[in-house]
Amino acid sequence: MQGLSALAAQRGQLQKTTLVPASGFQITIFTPWSWIAQQASQSAQQGRSFTAATVTEEMLRPIVRILALPSTPPTVGTNFGTGVSSVGSVMLSDASRANQVNALKSQSLAFQRLNGLIAEFSLEDLARLRQQDPEFFVIVTGPNNQKEFKVKRKFFGDLPL
Repeated sequence: MQGLSALAAQRGQLQKTTLVPASGFQITIFTPWSWIAQQASQSAQQGRSFTAATVTEEMLRPIVRILALPSTPPTVGTNFGTGVSSVGSVMLSDASRANQVNALKSQSLAFQRLNGLIAEFSLEDLARLRQQDPEFFVIVTGPNNQKEFKVKRKFFGDLPL
């Protein structure tokens, strides 16, 4: 939706009274191996070397890390704060929504003047959650809103679980 708003603004078609939605929460799921790849990529971007010796026990822990970014204001147009929100918590739920798992640990991070989170979940807890149905939900909650992201079978190729 933001993309359409930006296009309309470029063409002069965005009215001053048109409310442009916030970005919505965003998540990225990291297994231990994809977390290491992320750390290597980050090191390369910062001009630092990353070798096998750089990999720590912390990086290899049997956990899933979920990076949850806040819902940010649009880059163009009027928003009045509608839908803009920091991340308050991240949890996992099974496909039936009957069972939930809270993060073992959460670390706050600043993102565009709002707060996101890196939440850590045990691979063992996630496996238990997925026993009846391999699909599951990542639930991101902010002060005024909540978003459920369904992790479907079609994503499993990108998510080595």
